[in-house]
Amino acid sequence: MSGPRLLLVEPQAVMRSAVASVATEVYRTDHGLEVHPVSSAVRAAELLATRSCELLFVALDDAGHALALLEALRAGTLKAAIDTPVVVSTPQCDARLAARLKALDVVRVLLTPYKARTVIEAVGQALGRHQSALQRQLRELGEPG
Repeated sequence: MSGPRLLLVEPQAVMRSAVASVATEVYRTDHGLEVHPVSSAVRAAELLATRSCELLFVALDDAGHALALLEALRAGTLKAAIDTPVVVSTPQCDARLAARLKALDVVRVLLTPYKARTVIEAVGQALGRHQSALQRQLRELGEPG
């Protein structure tokens, strides 16, 4: 059985590599986490049209493609589950954006620049939510029909 897949959407190659390395190092052995990095929300949407992921880490972009990706996810138009845990990174977050991210049920918002520890905590939160959802589904399956 393979572990959860984290789709990492980060346009900056150095940040993409750093986040992928940290998440893999900390969560691969105990949780079987597989990190799949991509450079754009457009590419992520293409992938999620045919494949699923259990966790999503998205850097917001000025063009709004990342927010459109999250809206498509929550609308159920992608292969990933509508309740897929999402972590977002952004250089700034005003009240309007915070409200929009809350409405999109984002697990955690990371303000850039952030530290490796923050990535570890955020991915851990997303994994926790994913595992809670799996346990809930198993309980529901175990109930008599």
